[in-house]
Amino acid sequence: MDDQRTKPAKELRIGQVLSIRKGITLQTVVVEALSEHRGSATVAQTLYTETPESIELREISVSRRRMERAGLTVPSGRPNKKDRRALTQLKSLDQGWQNEDE
Repeated sequence: MDDQRTKPAKELRIGQVLSIRKGITLQTVVVEALSEHRGSATVAQTLYTETPESIELREISVSRRRMERAGLTVPSGRPNKKDRRALTQLKSLDQGWQNEDE
C-alpha cells in the first residue's frame, strides 16, 4: 500500500495505490471507491482501476512466458557476427521457399 508493506487488516482509503502480487505477476491498482459490505468479485472490480503501466507490464510478462513455453527466448542484446549470418541464411531460405510457391 503506497509502496509500504502492510498487514491485511489495514484499512483502505480512496485514492490509495496498492501493489498486488499474484504468483510472479505484479498488479498496481488505485482504489476508486469503498464498499460497506463484502460482495462479489464483479462488484469489487468496479471499486478499483489498474494503472496503464501495470497493464502494459503484465501483458509483456504474459507474452514473454508464452514465448519461453514455445522454446523461444528474448535476445539479451545485439546479435553477434555468427547470429547475423544465421539470420541471413534463414532469410535466404525463406525467400527460396516463397519463389517455389509462385
